Amino acid sequence: VPVDLYDLNGIPQDVKDRLHGSDGYDRLELVRWAQQNWNNGDVDLFDNNCAHFVSTALEHAGVHPKMSHWTGTFDDDGWGHGTQTGWGWFDKHDYSHTRSWADANAQRDFFLHHGGQQVPLAQAQPGDLVYFEQRGTGGPTPTDPGTVHHAAIVTSVTPDGDIHYTQHSDSRLNVSLN
Repeated sequence: VPVDLYDLNGIPQDVKDRLHGSDGYDRLELVRWAQQNWNNGDVDLFDNNCAHFVSTALEHAGVHPKMSHWTGTFDDDGWGHGTQTGWGWFDKHDYSHTRSWADANAQRDFFLHHGGQQVPLAQAQPGDLVYFEQRGTGGPTPTDPGTVHHAAIVTSVTPDGDIHYTQHSDSRLNVSLN
């Protein structure tokens, strides 16, 4: 529970520094933002908002968008967003965001292609991302096996190794992965 620990009186500065992390974004602020906005409908832009929630949290944690100057949000190898136009149909069809910003499968692929790495669940830490991959066929909206269909943020790991995550699109706060 990094946010709770960080906010306690008397926590040494070196412990606080480790909670922020050192891998290119502020893990503590990622978790803090997710926990503060898990049920905030103002951040919803899309029908399925999980990847957008994760992307927005990452941006608040210091990850800078990567987009081509020439192709902007149409960049196949980009991650970022532009300004909403105010035209419902245009905004709803995601022309103001790269695919990797708003689609869980594309987001996972983007981060793996740009320095991210998969870690075993036993090594998960607060501030990691968790992606849910389709194992079989079926479901209310059939997804091909092997396709990522959901994204969330690891917000705590208990001493017994239980991983808790926070998500949007079926908003949940600190839900056990078990």
